[in-house]
Amino acid sequence: MPRKIDVPNTTWDTTDPGGTYRPNEPPVDTCSTHFDPLNIQKRDPVVQGLPDTALGIFQRFVPENLVEKWVKYTNESIVYVRGPVQQNAQSEY
Repeated sequence: MPRKIDVPNTTWDTTDPGGTYRPNEPPVDTCSTHFDPLNIQKRDPVVQGLPDTALGIFQRFVPENLVEKWVKYTNESIVYVRGPVQQNAQSEY
């Protein structure tokens, strides 16, 4: 994640994982055909390694609180079958 001093007169949007810079300018109420692009300096990309296991990748990209919600939803929606399942099953063999 870049530091705040990377691009002058901008802020780093910490809510955007894609890395968006926001100008420190007040909002404008009018429309215009004039566009002033941000002057963002070119930088070399930073490539970070991935974990060695599938579980490590899962843990890096899926937040723990989301998994806790999945567990809660799954446990709340359990449907219990009355009686032995094999007696109610119909087989053609």
